[in-house]
Amino acid sequence: MIDQFYTEIDKIIKNKATIMLVEDDYWKRSELEEFCLSENLLCYSFSNADDALTQLVLIKPDLIITDWKLPGKLDGLSFIQQIRKQYARDIPVLFMTACAEPDTHYKALKAKATAFINKMDNIEILDEQIKSLLLFRPKGCKLDKQNTPFLYERALPKSDLEVIKEFHICSKQYFREAQNIKKILSKLEATLIIKEVKIRSVLKKHLGVSPQQYVISYGLYLASKMLLDNISSQEISYYLGYKDVSNFVHAFKKKYGLPPKEYKMSELLSV
Repeated sequence: MIDQFYTEIDKIIKNKATIMLVEDDYWKRSELEEFCLSENLLCYSFSNADDALTQLVLIKPDLIITDWKLPGKLDGLSFIQQIRKQYARDIPVLFMTACAEPDTHYKALKAKATAFINKMDNIEILDEQIKSLLLFRPKGCKLDKQNTPFLYERALPKSDLEVIKEFHICSKQYFREAQNIKKILSKLEATLIIKEVKIRSVLKKHLGVSPQQYVISYGLYLASKMLLDNISSQEISYYLGYKDVSNFVHAFKKKYGLPPKEYKMSELLSV
C-alpha cells in the first residue's frame, strides 16, 4: 500500500522541475535558491560536489547547475565528468563560474557540460538558460482518478497532502545523515514553518507511520527501483546511508520478503 503512495507522490512532485544546485558561496546559493522558488522549481542545493554526487541517483534531477571552484575532492569539471561516466549521460548540466579563464568554456564543454554561463550575468539570462534546458523534460501528473487512484480515493485534505509532499521532498536530501529525521524535521520547521507535531500527526493519520518509518520505507522503495537499474546492493546501501550492506539486505528482506538479488530476479521474470 505505502509503495503505491510513494509512486503517486513522486508522480505529483515531478510536475515541478527538479534542480540540483552545487554552489559553495552561501550568498550566491541563497540567491539561486530564492530564484528557483520564485520560478516554482524544486531545488536541492549542496555546498560541495562530493555530497551532491552521493545523492544524484536518489534525487534524479531534471537539471544540474554547478559552480567550477568547489571545496572537497571534486571541482565542477571533475563533478561533471563523474556524472557522465557513472550516473547520467542525458541530464543537462549548466556549468557556472565567476573566474572564467580563456579556455574555461572549452574545458566545460569537453567535460560534457550542456551549457556554460558566467555567474556575474544577469539573473534574466540564467532564467532563459534554465527554461531552454528544461524544455523537453518529462512531466509529472496531476492528482486525479486515472493517474493517482490511491491518493484520489483517500481524498486527503490539501493541507495534509502538502505537508506530506514537503516531508517527502526534504527526505531525499538527508538519507545519508546520521540524524536524518531530526535534520528533516528541523529543516521543514525552519524554512516552511511546518511543526514536527503536525508532520507526525498527518503521517500517523493517513499512513499509520512515524516520520522515521516513512523515510526508511521510502528509501527501501527507492532501492527496489535502483536494483532494476542494475545498481548493486553495495552502492544502494551506501546511497541510503546504511553502515554496511548486511544491514541494508536485512531491512530490504523485512519489507519485501526477499533479499535484493532474489527480488530483482523475481521482478525481471514477472515482466
